[in-house]
Amino acid sequence: MSQIIDLNLLVPEDLQFKIGNDIYKIPTQPKYQKVLEFSVMQQKYAKTRNAQELEKALPEMVAFILNLDEEKSKMTAESVTQNLILPQMKIIMEKFTEELQKTANDPN
Repeated sequence: MSQIIDLNLLVPEDLQFKIGNDIYKIPTQPKYQKVLEFSVMQQKYAKTRNAQELEKALPEMVAFILNLDEEKSKMTAESVTQNLILPQMKIIMEKFTEELQKTANDPN
């Protein structure tokens, strides 16, 4: 008899962010392509010294994170700027990057 290995057990629970009446469910281990895209964004903004680009960086990255919830309508950097305050954006970034780091450092 063949053994079934349930890989779903390896996927942790989603991060959940409540914004207004909406709850965004963000996978803590997004698909590989999305992780690569996010890493490219982080590297791009880490290297820039242009004030305008840096000002746009956080809302763009937060929109990217929130858009990982495929059930919600798509966010733009502009809608993030209009609907969230800076501490909210920072928390979303911090929690998401913490989860990515946990995954990267997990030996399994």
